[in-house]
Amino acid sequence: MNKDNQSSQEDKRQFKRVNVPGLKVGFKIYDLRAWSNYLDRTLESIQNISMGGISFRSDQDLAIKAPLGLDIRITPEQGPIKTFGRVAWIKKNKENDYDLGVKFSWWDREEDKKALYDLIQQHST
Repeated sequence: MNKDNQSSQEDKRQFKRVNVPGLKVGFKIYDLRAWSNYLDRTLESIQNISMGGISFRSDQDLAIKAPLGLDIRITPEQGPIKTFGRVAWIKKNKENDYDLGVKFSWWDREEDKKALYDLIQQHST
């Protein structure tokens, strides 16, 4: 993607995306047949994050719209930010892993949403 296309893509985004070095996400893949069952759990490095969603790399090929429970780990000392979302896009990369984007669907706690907002503001400079 050239710089003009990338700039145009960023202009269309509803939420500002930021890169936060060292930020990790744990995700749980819900079984569509039984919403409360988890199929897997893993910890991945985040590529970027916004109030609308998150992008990260995984070794798992997930289905578009697959429901995920997300635990965003800011620091080892701080408890995770918990949210839920659905896979919005997925692309296989050169390392035979997958880059994927997840759109947030809803938040368990309003405090978690505020913690993410504060984190994004802190890294927006």
